[in-house]
Amino acid sequence: MSLPSLPPDALVAVLCRCPAVDHPALRRTCRAVRAALDSDAYKSERASSGFVEVETRLIPGSELYDRDHPDGPSDVSDAEDGEDLEQKKRERREEDLLEYYSDLGRLEEYGVQDINHEIRVDGVVCGSISMVLVHRNNLFHDATDAHSQELTEVGWTLCHSDGRPKMKSIRDADSDGVASNGGFLHVVHVRVNDPAYRAGDCTEVVSRAVRSAIAAPELEDRWTLATAICDFHVYMTPEDTRLYHELREAEWQRGDREGGRPEGAERIANRQTECLLLDARTYLRAGFRQIPEVVGSEKDQPVWLFALRRFLGGPLLTAAEAADVALIGPPELPPAPEGVDLELLQLIKRSSNSVRVSLDGLARSERQYADGQQQVLAQLAQLNNMLEGDDISEQLAEAFQGVRRQLDEFRAMRDEASRQETERVLGQRREINERINAAIREAKVLVNERGASVRASYAINCAARLRIPELVDALLDLVPSQERNAAISAQDNNGVTPLHCALLGTPELYETDEYRLFAQHLLNRGADSNARDTFDRSALGQHRMTMSSRLNFSGVFGFRVDEGPEAWRPYHNSMEQVLKPTRGETDADRDAMPSAYGDDANARDVGMEDDVMFDDDDDMLDDVNGGMEDNVDD
Repeated sequence: MSLPSLPPDALVAVLCRCPAVDHPALRRTCRAVRAALDSDAYKSERASSGFVEVETRLIPGSELYDRDHPDGPSDVSDAEDGEDLEQKKRERREEDLLEYYSDLGRLEEYGVQDINHEIRVDGVVCGSISMVLVHRNNLFHDATDAHSQELTEVGWTLCHSDGRPKMKSIRDADSDGVASNGGFLHVVHVRVNDPAYRAGDCTEVVSRAVRSAIAAPELEDRWTLATAICDFHVYMTPEDTRLYHELREAEWQRGDREGGRPEGAERIANRQTECLLLDARTYLRAGFRQIPEVVGSEKDQPVWLFALRRFLGGPLLTAAEAADVALIGPPELPPAPEGVDLELLQLIKRSSNSVRVSLDGLARSERQYADGQQQVLAQLAQLNNMLEGDDISEQLAEAFQGVRRQLDEFRAMRDEASRQETERVLGQRREINERINAAIREAKVLVNERGASVRASYAINCAARLRIPELVDALLDLVPSQERNAAISAQDNNGVTPLHCALLGTPELYETDEYRLFAQHLLNRGADSNARDTFDRSALGQHRMTMSSRLNFSGVFGFRVDEGPEAWRPYHNSMEQVLKPTRGETDADRDAMPSAYGDDANARDVGMEDDVMFDDDDDMLDDVNGGMEDNVDD
């Protein structure tokens, strides 16, 4: 039986074993063979059976330049008499190549290189891979910030400011320390345009393409640590993509005017989750490993992965082997509040936001007034010393009497202004107390009359996030006494406890006492210092993460003279003492230590003279909130 006489499926099964170099000759044999080679069934079978040939080609900067400027440099002026226009264009091209391109691709700020590969399947270009290569030094975060939002997130999450890995999983794998230096390679974008090569969710083509690209000869010795974030678009079918964009457009146009989800939303959400998992398996096959420390609470959060050069030594994993690799997913968290529980949460959210805005405004105005008063008092003291000096003549002293009378009048005006300011502050505090009391009364109605659950609403977490101690205490009082310790340490549907919530914000230096005292207040009410979030961090780890972000961000944009690491050290050291877990730190806590304090024994040894000692009495917050607790109704 000849090939053309075979049934189509049998013909495909036979032809898929032929090497790609023979395809041109086979196409010339007859129409049936040519049709079989061009069919989606052939491409799908060739990919799923493993006979497909995949390679990538790095596109050098000179070729990218010519693609970017098909007509040559556009800003070269007309040649003058005796000048060669083509020569001017060639010279300008060489200048541009030297400044904006490299042998690896395009050059960006801080020497960051955008790298592009074309994917060839059986000799035909059918996709692309884009990567970013960053040199690691003390400007690593500056370089990632200047490039893109994704690279900023990756750089700040995974690395210190000099590019050294933060994550324990990466450091443990890098036993020889090679990945602490050298190039940092991030895979940004992978696309295989022909869906036939991805039919049946086959990962063969994409896996081989990723391995080929990161192991390209041009990149040898150029990187020591590679990362990737899974992308559901890689495996979405054209139909999936069309529906996805239609749903996004419909949701944008609808806004919040209607409840529920549009038809097809659940199906496409499930498909996104499936495609994210497929892309994770793709990277596992290519030699990557999961970074478990960045697993959060979101169900559809993409997997983050990394690779070291030594991971690329063996063959690709098979699809079955990759499927057997256990991926760490988000933990099971309690459900989001609904019904009357949601009403309670929304009430506390509105009230807490309103009170926090007023408290912050009052604190700023009091601080500004105190600074102004301090300056006035200093000037008055200086002037008074001049008037009472022993070395002035009798005539000059007599002339100063008028100034002295004016000075006394000014003091009286200042005293009156102080009295008015005190009345204004007291009035604002009374108004804030009234709003807190109103919220507490409404909360009691929702709980006692309508059956709302304080614990199921996560209202305590919300009040803690905005540091409103009166609301926290009132809500705890609405919880049965035997459940209060559990309630003050419970994770919400985002995986954080009230103590974690209180530490999510970044204080100004003048607010640090309030943050510290509020954290102590929660602990006094029974909060568990050992409770962990979804990243396995205790509240101490959350504090360290916040401090790291604050110091790293300020470091990139320049510290103010009075807000460098040393200015923050007393606060940091005191929080280390307050938040110390009784059962010891977790690995995630240790990884979160700010680099400015990580190698300093003083950061751990908080029994120093710059520590602040605290009274365990609950009314410590009076210093911060002006005795507001005493004015709140039961």
